[in-house]
Amino acid sequence: MLKDVPGVLFSPATGWSRLRDHADAHPWSFVPVLLLFSLIPAICIYIGTAHVGWELFGSQDTHLLTNSSALTLAILVYVGFVFGVGVMGLITRWVLFRTPGRPTLARGMAFITFVSLPLMLGGIVGAFPYRLLIVGGAFVTTAWAIVLLFKGLPAFMHLKRTDETRFYAACIVAVGFLVVVSNAFIFQHMWRAAQTDASYIGSQEAEQGLE
Repeated sequence: MLKDVPGVLFSPATGWSRLRDHADAHPWSFVPVLLLFSLIPAICIYIGTAHVGWELFGSQDTHLLTNSSALTLAILVYVGFVFGVGVMGLITRWVLFRTPGRPTLARGMAFITFVSLPLMLGGIVGAFPYRLLIVGGAFVTTAWAIVLLFKGLPAFMHLKRTDETRFYAACIVAVGFLVVVSNAFIFQHMWRAAQTDASYIGSQEAEQGLE
């Protein structure tokens, strides 16, 4: 399904139809896409927190994480994306349980994987953790993902474009926001539970370490 990525992102009207035909023949072929693109936010988070750093409000000092702490965070971000797609795949299947062709778990996860591609690509801003860039990137990629969801649900799930289908899409979006927030809270808590004060270093300490 890697070859279907550009079509879904930039030409969803036809891209979703081609992806649907591919998914009909190979239900689990989305897995390489999920595992590969989930690496983008994980790697960028590691770079941003361990090597670029961020500034707190009212402070000129750049804060960094130690390499081990940043690596732990990156791994949890990766697992969080994969886990979130699995949960949303189940939710998509549940939301569409009244439809004639209720999707399988594989089909639900394939759909969510491609809907989530803008969010995964948006993880690039994690390498440059500046507040305005992160907020702007989150807004753009979230809007992009919602557009893909509304355009793709009828085509990918063999549904007609009706108000009922748009209602299903709205339900998936609403629950999706809850899942994203819950997922972020759970994995952040797991990461913070393993951290100590020594996991954070300032810019001066980082420069001394390089020397």
